[in-house]
Amino acid sequence: AHVYRNYFSDVERKRTSTQRNTLDTGTLGHELILEPEHFYSRYFRVPLATEYPSALSTSAEISAVLEEAGLPKSGTKSVLIERCKSELPDVVIFDVLVEECIAREAGQVALEKAKEMVATKECTSVLSAFHDGKLSEFTDKQPMDGLVWDDAHRIKDTFTTHPRAKQLINDGFAELTMIAKDPNTGLMLKVKFDYINRLAIASDVKTTRSANPQ
Repeated sequence: AHVYRNYFSDVERKRTSTQRNTLDTGTLGHELILEPEHFYSRYFRVPLATEYPSALSTSAEISAVLEEAGLPKSGTKSVLIERCKSELPDVVIFDVLVEECIAREAGQVALEKAKEMVATKECTSVLSAFHDGKLSEFTDKQPMDGLVWDDAHRIKDTFTTHPRAKQLINDGFAELTMIAKDPNTGLMLKVKFDYINRLAIASDVKTTRSANPQ
């Protein structure tokens, strides 16, 4: 039903970037707490524009630099970027920094496939090309917005400073599935614990949007 609804039905299920980031933050925080050994092989952090205040971000900014250097300033943003990279290699462009990060972490092949998807309008940006496993054939790693990445790590930091939480999520098994047959009905039953320790104390890790006592 999930596959049908998301990929084959006529129901519009697209998430806004805010919804996606909210859900991703909770998911990443969950993984950092329960399965930290796999986290860094699955995801990588994408830089934020605020971390590079001198980098060019918009088409207008790139056009202005090209014009100042006596170069043509017409064309799409991608054309302007390529012209700037070719003629003014010392100019820092934020989109280029992002692409370099993707190539370094996910591989050049995955980056080129993502750019092809943008060119054919299958997606709106190189980063969105990685959504929903579209490039899983070419890479095992997925880019994460820098803010989402940082928030997820703050979730983990909050967890590690909570003494009771650390006692519960310790000396046991994460994401453990247990299957049994009900002795009265014969039905097969399944439960998946976020974490269960060797004292058989089960824990469920949740994030919340609000800490309001009400």
